[in-house]
Amino acid sequence: MPITAKNNLGAEYKIIRKISLGTDSKSPEVTGLQTLNAVNGQSYFHLGPNTVVAYITETGSGFGKETVTADFKSIGRGSAVPPAKCDKVACYWENIAAPNAQSSSVPVTVNAADYVGNYAKPYATRFIVDKEKPAIKSVESSIKCAVQGETINFYLNASDTTSGIYR
Repeated sequence: MPITAKNNLGAEYKIIRKISLGTDSKSPEVTGLQTLNAVNGQSYFHLGPNTVVAYITETGSGFGKETVTADFKSIGRGSAVPPAKCDKVACYWENIAAPNAQSSSVPVTVNAADYVGNYAKPYATRFIVDKEKPAIKSVESSIKCAVQGETINFYLNASDTTSGIYR
């Protein structure tokens, strides 16, 4: 492939470079979709901001936030929402809140393509909406009266029937 450079005075420089162009006919694959609020493999939307992560395998031209979208219409956020950022293995949607969810379980779908237009199969899953706050049932201490320097252990009895208690 010849490359020519010419300045305003007419001086010209020409070089020939051999380049190899490859083809990318393989589609990316969305291999997982979850929130950072996953417990025992199940993802949860809580009322506050959530981060959703789509894991993508791509061996060709790559992908980015221009080529990946999520369908969040089940929580009132739109059907083709681009991610906040992507790296080489995943895309991230940040500050996704679910206060308008009308169901205890909502569908989320990710659509992805690579930079040359090979489309992945849509990846769909359901997230559980956790609108329940944990309840503290009781708090007990290891001793009733402590002296200076003594260690007191507190025991908390709490419950959360949706996503469980974080330790």
